[in-house]
Amino acid sequence: MGGVVVILQSTPPPEMADAAGIAADRDFLLRNSGDQFKISSIEAATVAIYFSASRCRPCRKFTPKLIETYNELVSQGKSFEVVFVSSDKDVESFNAYFAKMPWLAVPFSDSERIANLKKRFKVNDIPQLVILNAQSGEVYTEYGNGLVRKYGTEAYPFTPEKINELNELEKAAEKATRDNQTIHSLLGTPTRDYLISNKGDKVPISDLEGKYVGLCFVVNIPPVIEFTSLLAQIYKKLKEDGQEFEVVAVSLNDQLEVVVVSLDSDEEEDGDEEEDGDEEEESFNESFANMPWLAIPQGDKMCGRLARYFELSPLRMLVLIGPDGKTLNNGVSEIIEEYGLDAWEGFPFSAEKMEILAEKAKAKAESQTLESLLVTGDLDFILAKDGAKSSYDENFSGMPWLAIPFGDERKQSLRRTFKINQFPSLIAIGPDGKTVTSDARTPMYTHGADAFPFTEEKLQELEKKKGDEEIGEANVFSTTGEMADAAGIAAILAAADRDFLIRNSGDQVKISSIEAGTIAIYFSASWCPPCRQFTPKLIEAYNELVSQGKSFEVVFVSSDKDIESFNAYFAKMPWLAVPFLDSERIANLKKRFKVRGIPHLVILNAKSVEVYTEDGTELVSEYGTAAFPFTPEKINELKELEKAARDNQTIHSLLGTPTRDYLISNKGDKVPISDLEGKYVGLCFVVNGYGPVDQFTSLLAQIYKKLKEVGQEFEVVAVSLDGDEESFNESFADMPWLAIPQGDKMCEKLTRYFELSGLPMLVLIGPDGKTLNNDVAEIIDEHGPDAWEGFPFSAEKLEILAEKAKAKAESQTLESLLVTGDLDFVLGKDGAKVPVSELVGKTVLLYFSAKWCGPCRAFLPKLVNEYNKIKEKHNDFEIIFISSDRDQSSYDEFFSGMPWLALPLEDERKQFLSKTFKIRGIPSLIAIGPDGKTVSRDAKTQLVIHGADAFPFTEEKLQDLQKKIDEMAKGWPEKLKHDLHEHELVLTRCGTYGCDGCDEMGHSWSYRCEECEFELHPKCALGEEKKGDEEIGGANGESAPAGYVCDGDVCSKI
Repeated sequence: MGGVVVILQSTPPPEMADAAGIAADRDFLLRNSGDQFKISSIEAATVAIYFSASRCRPCRKFTPKLIETYNELVSQGKSFEVVFVSSDKDVESFNAYFAKMPWLAVPFSDSERIANLKKRFKVNDIPQLVILNAQSGEVYTEYGNGLVRKYGTEAYPFTPEKINELNELEKAAEKATRDNQTIHSLLGTPTRDYLISNKGDKVPISDLEGKYVGLCFVVNIPPVIEFTSLLAQIYKKLKEDGQEFEVVAVSLNDQLEVVVVSLDSDEEEDGDEEEDGDEEEESFNESFANMPWLAIPQGDKMCGRLARYFELSPLRMLVLIGPDGKTLNNGVSEIIEEYGLDAWEGFPFSAEKMEILAEKAKAKAESQTLESLLVTGDLDFILAKDGAKSSYDENFSGMPWLAIPFGDERKQSLRRTFKINQFPSLIAIGPDGKTVTSDARTPMYTHGADAFPFTEEKLQELEKKKGDEEIGEANVFSTTGEMADAAGIAAILAAADRDFLIRNSGDQVKISSIEAGTIAIYFSASWCPPCRQFTPKLIEAYNELVSQGKSFEVVFVSSDKDIESFNAYFAKMPWLAVPFLDSERIANLKKRFKVRGIPHLVILNAKSVEVYTEDGTELVSEYGTAAFPFTPEKINELKELEKAARDNQTIHSLLGTPTRDYLISNKGDKVPISDLEGKYVGLCFVVNGYGPVDQFTSLLAQIYKKLKEVGQEFEVVAVSLDGDEESFNESFADMPWLAIPQGDKMCEKLTRYFELSGLPMLVLIGPDGKTLNNDVAEIIDEHGPDAWEGFPFSAEKLEILAEKAKAKAESQTLESLLVTGDLDFVLGKDGAKVPVSELVGKTVLLYFSAKWCGPCRAFLPKLVNEYNKIKEKHNDFEIIFISSDRDQSSYDEFFSGMPWLALPLEDERKQFLSKTFKIRGIPSLIAIGPDGKTVSRDAKTQLVIHGADAFPFTEEKLQDLQKKIDEMAKGWPEKLKHDLHEHELVLTRCGTYGCDGCDEMGHSWSYRCEECEFELHPKCALGEEKKGDEEIGGANGESAPAGYVCDGDVCSKI
């Protein structure tokens, strides 16, 4: 065990031979009970080191999967152990998160060993699961989380040999599947032969036979929303034209793990995995509501399988399936993005159709004039300097040219025409109205005013002139013997039959003529969103270094799928590239530098080929040109300077720049940073349109106002993460505080400086300019408007706040929750006002729901049924509907199917209750006991699992039910075969799961297949005639109430 002991213990031992004799500051790990566990006594042959944190949403999503895998392996007697290494911010968060884990952990207090482990395994993102040989310390894989997700226990012991074996088996199975592919095999499962509409209807997959079908991979983020909006227009046009065409949405809301700033999530906050699932469902419903086509149900495992089957790479991906069920085209989305609404004329995108489409596009481009671009109806003008009237005045005021009005509809047309994906972008239109170049920005940077008029001829002339100058300089160096020896870099970049690299002009550059002392090898691809975000930063840094005469060069190594994509992407780059067709050298470079993800920037010494860093993307993003020449010594120097800056931090060093000593108000006023000296300052990281941030800033505004009223010297500064001025202005308009100007590089620097990991985030700076608290957003979220009483959130103040919250919870009554001023009633079925006082002494469920929410509609009949059962035995029970509907008619229609009480739609108490109980997703059920205290914050799960037997939802009741189920399980067969599945099913103790037989939730026990992910309720596995609902916990299979027809997950009113 020497290998893993040396890695995990606190102080490396002087001798590595005898692990049992090691003496160290810490030679143990922890269990969540607090017990210490000697590292030397770990007997597992395979150990997984799990880097994770409770605040990280992808971590919270992955942890249950890892727990499930761990428990299965241990129950099978496999020699496996997991060690948790926390990135939590405080010991309380660590303890709460670790409490759910059945394995070991490095003590939270051992920050030095935690930092060393992160450094050793180059942990830049979480979750990360490093799996190694416990004896030798050999790393099997640094990407264990991907293997656990994909293969589960099958991947054990996670050795390269085992993974290669699984890959080969998967390829063989995939080939067989592809050879026999049908629309049913693509979209259906053994237990589901239907798709759903956004109205909740189930549509048989057989309805799609003989049709063209587009599989549209969707996630609720702006680029995908924009694409589906365009696709909807094409879909409508094809339907009008009589085409046999259907689209099926494949939701990835619970499949992709994207950082919060990219907005691929409805929420980002601490919470349970079940809550995350609710958020994903809500996010799916929100996006699907605007789609006129069908979808695979949200959360269905087929979504993830299809993403892997079609090797999903860009997020906007549309796969076209032919009438025979075979794949016709994997990349229709690119065609649609290229041709816009006109793409419908190329359907079904055959070679002949594409040729016609290309001809039409060519004709359209050739007939392009300035008027065709800028004139639409009455919009035949642009604004001069005195014509600007909108909120972009300040930005426009610094420009000596013309502008299109702020809200002008022509903007969207121009963005689509020129495929604008990033800012700033500069398109050059010639005197004849034709497009001269779609990237005038790069030649402007490189050549300045000499680039005019931006034609290909002019740019070639400038490049030739520059090339002649470079050759002249090279000859001078050659004759004096001062030219750098490029043999080192040539050994890496050259091939047997190629001794050159290429420029985007097509010119060849001899590798031996490269004079740069520092070379960066840039692994990237046009289809990769993070690459497209990073490339402009690298171009900016490159141009700056070259203009300063620094000895620096970049070589692009492409991961694009075709030469057209490579050419289009490389056209924007001012550096060199390995030819796209040299696939062998590209593969060798990726292997040599162990490139497992992109963008990836390896920086090395051109002569000795010494690798300075493989973390070039992070260094360029964080330090820019200041990191040159990117040597370890230079980076250490920068880190020392950074440390000194932190030690000497002031409000000016945080918020100002050499050219800006002010902030702005939402009225456009410039406020000197010096006005904030001596005040508490909150740095609030914001992004427009992101629900959690919008809700948080609304709450913060109340606290800000209260603190101002009581005379606190407090200011807030918004740090915008928006990509454009328009979005920033929209969100900033409602904020009563100051902001760093949109687009200022200081915003990005602050996200790195404070290690932004999630939103919302509020950093508190003290009157002396030093950081007091890296994130008080959680405190404010927890205590709501009362949080102002804990300001400035010192330990003493927080203790007082906690005591007040505790006292408030202990004194909670039904009246304190439901009575506000004159609002002392709830509504009965006939609209009559029922006094809250009549509900005192009863068990009350607060039901947060809405008609637009698919899961809410599906859950309602179940809730009505259990409500009626409980009311038959217990008169001291009631439910109150708290609606999130958007209009009165939806509210009325949904409430009409409920036999209980409700709060009025526009009632102000709704927001208070949502905040009090931290409602993240719907449907949610909160149980309030007869004394007015909160009994359960998740009565929904208890009701689904145990039905009416869960009443009165107390911990004692639930423990009693669990004991009964466990006792019954002793009489169930340990293994069985079932008609729904080909493999043997094993009785397994588990948490919450979805039954593949009836599609409903199960808990505690399941019959699980050890070879795949198939699971059945004991009720479904054993058959209704053997075990009734009551015997197995009364959880599922209830008949619908009168007036409803239920079909699986969806119940519709007759």
